[in-house]
Amino acid sequence: DSNLVVIKSEVISGDQDECGVEYLITRKWSVSDCAGNTTEYIQLVTVQDTAAPEFEGDLPAQEIVASCDDVPTMVDLTATDNCDSNIEVIKSEVISGDQDECGVEYLITRKWSVSDCAGNRTEYIQLVTVQDTVAPVFVEDLPENVTVNCDDIPEAVVLTATDNCSASTDLVVNYTEEFTGQDDDCATVYTITRTWEVSDCAGNNVSHTQTINVEDNAAPELVGDLPANVTVSCDSIPDAAVLTATDNCTSSGDLVVNYTEELSGQDEGCASEYTITRTWEVSDCAGNSVSHTQTITVEDNEAPELVSSLEDINVECDSVPEVPTLEFVDNCSENVTQTNFEEESTFDGTDSDYQIIRTWTVSDDCGNTADFVQTINVTVKTSVTTIADSKCTDDGTIDLNDYITDGLSTEGTWEVTTGDVSLSSDATFDPLDLTLGDYVFTYTVSNEGCLSSIAVTINIHDDCIVLPCGQEDVRISKAVTPNGDSWNEFFEVTGVESCGFITNVKIFNRWGARVYESDNYANNWNGVSEGTTFGSAKRLPAGTYYYIVVLENSGLKPFTGAIYLGTK
Repeated sequence: DSNLVVIKSEVISGDQDECGVEYLITRKWSVSDCAGNTTEYIQLVTVQDTAAPEFEGDLPAQEIVASCDDVPTMVDLTATDNCDSNIEVIKSEVISGDQDECGVEYLITRKWSVSDCAGNRTEYIQLVTVQDTVAPVFVEDLPENVTVNCDDIPEAVVLTATDNCSASTDLVVNYTEEFTGQDDDCATVYTITRTWEVSDCAGNNVSHTQTINVEDNAAPELVGDLPANVTVSCDSIPDAAVLTATDNCTSSGDLVVNYTEELSGQDEGCASEYTITRTWEVSDCAGNSVSHTQTITVEDNEAPELVSSLEDINVECDSVPEVPTLEFVDNCSENVTQTNFEEESTFDGTDSDYQIIRTWTVSDDCGNTADFVQTINVTVKTSVTTIADSKCTDDGTIDLNDYITDGLSTEGTWEVTTGDVSLSSDATFDPLDLTLGDYVFTYTVSNEGCLSSIAVTINIHDDCIVLPCGQEDVRISKAVTPNGDSWNEFFEVTGVESCGFITNVKIFNRWGARVYESDNYANNWNGVSEGTTFGSAKRLPAGTYYYIVVLENSGLKPFTGAIYLGTK
């Protein structure tokens, strides 16, 4: 039969399990001819799944080392299987070796496994060794090395740290500070070494060191207002100020302000004008110093002053005080020199009141001068002395100047007060042709600012008896010292006791004022005023006095002279 057709068939059995990947295929080929003759061929195909699934793509390295903060994530793997299309890759991860205190170094065992439905299994294992090799990191900006002044040392900063593995709260930053170079006396120039150090749990360590070079370049400062330059009078020199100082490094208690004072310009004639240079200087322990200089220009512009009392006064002419010795003082000079004294009087020789103007000129060592003036208003009074005498007509020329008491100037004028008589230019007259009787003559003269007057009454008679006693026989005391020693106790006129003369005595002070008078003197005056000038019965002061002694009926000229009265 040429039209044969082979008929094939296939029967699958045993695929009723869950997987259906292992089963039997029965294949049959049959051919029949037209006559119905059949030939068959049977093939038994036993299907099995013996191949495990296979992972797809690149697999992670089997062994890696990773930092604790850089552990790679476990990747997802996929797989294919020749028979099972529904396979699933199972991954697992086991950590071991993290039981220490830190737990930052350990082993991760990662496993990927995949099975097909027939139970064919494929596994892949990766070992991840986790290590902590990274040190902590400081968080803040790290302080740099600096050079600073001793009063500007920065505070130590507080640093914190972070770590890739350890928690920040578990990190302790240790701070240390070391000083070097302070072995000198001052210890203000030195080095500070600051170290911050931190370690993580694995012992990874990091540190930072800051070097601070400490210097002392600032000088101390003087405290308070500094004394300024001044120009002062020599008696107003200010006291030197006591200055203190502060320093940025050295304590105030260790600072000593040294004070010096220099005087210059005193080698000249005026030692009260000069310059004082005051200097205050202080150094700190490092040798930095500061100073302040005050220049005091000392001047002497003030004239001397009068210490003694000096007032304008009103006096009578016989009470003008002696020129006093005045005391002066100067604000600067030890020596005050009286350079001039002038006394000017307006006295005109008459009975008009007048003034005495006394001027003292004084100077200090620097030439400052001052005038001190006293005005004495003087009242003029006239002291009158009366003298009685008698002359015989043939006694010869009478010289009225013989009646002028010692101490009185002879520059005065005589005039006839009573009687008809003419005086010559030298105050003499001849009684020979005169009418008998009393003649009064007045002598007026200025006497130390006063007027002194002598009224002389001369009785002209013709009873010219020559007596046995002469002028050379008269003895008159030169001194009276009434001190009780029996010597010179009284003013005495002796030598003519047997002549029968009546002794008239008048005693005057240096101004011409009569202090004692007796018309019948008995050698009994001992320096006591009879009240004529100084009041009743007052003992006169010691000094020089002047007397007029007239021996009545002696024919002798009046006796005049000086006597010293000593009262001590």
